[in-house]
Amino acid sequence: MKLPTYARTIIKRLVAFLTLFFMLWTAHPAQGKAASIALSRAGRLDAASPQAVQALSAARSMGMDWVILEIDWSALPRPVNGRYDLGALSTTIVRADDAGLRVALSIHSAPAWAMDEDGPNPQATAALVRALVNATPYSIQAIELFPEPNTSAGWGALPNPQAYAAVLRAVHTTLEQDSRNVILVTGGLSPQPAPATGKTLSDLDFLQGLYRSGALADMDAVGLSYPVFDPAADDPEEPDGLFRHYQEVRLLMLNNGHKEGSIWVTRLAWKTDAPENTQDRWLHTAYQLLRQQVYIGLVAFDGLTPPPQRPLTVVDTQGRLTAQFGLIGDAIGGKQATPAPHPFSWSTLMHRLKVLIRDQTIEKSP
Repeated sequence: MKLPTYARTIIKRLVAFLTLFFMLWTAHPAQGKAASIALSRAGRLDAASPQAVQALSAARSMGMDWVILEIDWSALPRPVNGRYDLGALSTTIVRADDAGLRVALSIHSAPAWAMDEDGPNPQATAALVRALVNATPYSIQAIELFPEPNTSAGWGALPNPQAYAAVLRAVHTTLEQDSRNVILVTGGLSPQPAPATGKTLSDLDFLQGLYRSGALADMDAVGLSYPVFDPAADDPEEPDGLFRHYQEVRLLMLNNGHKEGSIWVTRLAWKTDAPENTQDRWLHTAYQLLRQQVYIGLVAFDGLTPPPQRPLTVVDTQGRLTAQFGLIGDAIGGKQATPAPHPFSWSTLMHRLKVLIRDQTIEKSP
């Protein structure tokens, strides 16, 4: 059977690519593995923001590894015959990928047509995830489902661990069916006091409810979404302070056999009305504490783009860099911590191969 032209083209390019890589690999021995696990650095941004392009550039310049693109589901056109029109959103995802940034999507605000009495419909959510992942093959590497689902504001209904577990299961099953290797992050849980108030549920009680509902197999990482800190009053090093809440989350994970799972701090923000030196001190201390925890895999700064509800922003409404660009870049090491990869390094070559396959797949998509 004769292969289609595009398939033969992919095979030829792949053979040439692997031949070149083998020659370079044998000529330049591989470097040893890093001595420690590095904390991934990320920034959150509104995927539909007019400043998204400038924000992606800023993220790369600050030495970030990931971007978390926030997707307002209710703002997307309703699918026609099961198909979404993702247009500009797909372009933003590809731009982030092409910039060398790993891409995570944070889906929030389910539309009324996709809501059940207990919250977002599992099948509708899974269909959206499938559309997003298949529209930009190999670009999306993680998905956060409904940030702060232990609050009615984040979930869209009264918090319900069983209902959230059903959404996790549906999405995980869909990703497995489509053979997509995507990290599934339990929507950044918001630290809330116990007992429940009706509209909020303690994040620890909510997480325990997920484990009781059998969601362990569907959670690659547990998200933690902090409230806005006050650098002048909140001490990250206070043993019983809110910042150290990650220790309680980790203990609960271990008690439920979730040793291999990691914690992703999917939202970290602070008030910017304090003096810059106070902010700088607080941020350096907080970041170093997170780096010391081997079970914390990622920290995401909120945010890169300037919707009104954000307490801080790296890019303003005119697309200009703010003081936070320097503060965050300095705290995480900036470009000094992320040197430009060698043009023939494993990561660079694999990224080029991924982009080649992705673009060929998009080109042939119906």
